[in-house]
Amino acid sequence: MTDALDLLLRALDLRQIGEDSFVGPGDIDNEYGIFGGHLLGQGVAAACRTAPVGRAIHSFHAYFIAGDSATGDIEYQVERIRDGGTFAHREVRARRGTKELFRMTASFQAAEAGLEWEAPPAHEADLPDPDSLPELPDLLAARETPVFDEYWTNRPRAVQLRYARAPWADAGPSGDSGIRVWWRTPRPIADDPHLHSAVAAFVADESISDNVLTPHGLTWTSQDLLVVSLDHAMWFHRPFRVDDWLLFVQRPLVTNAARGLALGHLYDREGRMVATCTQEVLVRQ
Repeated sequence: MTDALDLLLRALDLRQIGEDSFVGPGDIDNEYGIFGGHLLGQGVAAACRTAPVGRAIHSFHAYFIAGDSATGDIEYQVERIRDGGTFAHREVRARRGTKELFRMTASFQAAEAGLEWEAPPAHEADLPDPDSLPELPDLLAARETPVFDEYWTNRPRAVQLRYARAPWADAGPSGDSGIRVWWRTPRPIADDPHLHSAVAAFVADESISDNVLTPHGLTWTSQDLLVVSLDHAMWFHRPFRVDDWLLFVQRPLVTNAARGLALGHLYDREGRMVATCTQEVLVRQ
């Protein structure tokens, strides 16, 4: 039986239609149009298809230019900006017909030794182990007041999500008004590092926008609330696997001028920071 992970992996396996042109299927998220993570994941997949051998993606910066319906193929055109001795740069544009939906720049780096240091963990030391936390559907079903509408609550998800701190978690949000969630794919996937980066880009859009609502006591079901992702950036610090538990530590940074900015760090089970992301969203009431 085809499940949400199968659909995601198929969506990331883009069909090549030209030297640097690819097509990916639309999103299963029919209720709200294209999920931002769908564009992020496919954008990373498209850029990676043109990367020089032996170079891993280390960062991308993306803008959500226009929304559109979820269904229907999306074309990705990659421009090879530069291939240097160590770094390579790509630009990706996503279109449906003449309508541009999304634009991303991505950078790749060859393996290189260097200085090793990282900031102390940006999360509580006593967070529960993921195996002790309920799956998201069970967690949401136990809430007396719905956190999300019925569609978002019950939509198929390609990864397991176990929230330790969030407005809808038993412990509530963290002290910095942030969200802490463990996630992984429900079964092993291929060893391709590009694929793991693309899946991480997809999942990075799952709850990061919620962080700018938390300080204001708002949720997606709050009356007359509009939340739209504007841009997303991500940096990959070291190799990781999305089929082993990863801790996504998120927090809001600022809300002003009808915009909000959130920061997220991704840690592996050994506590090493493997990725960082930021997202700015439009918030209107």
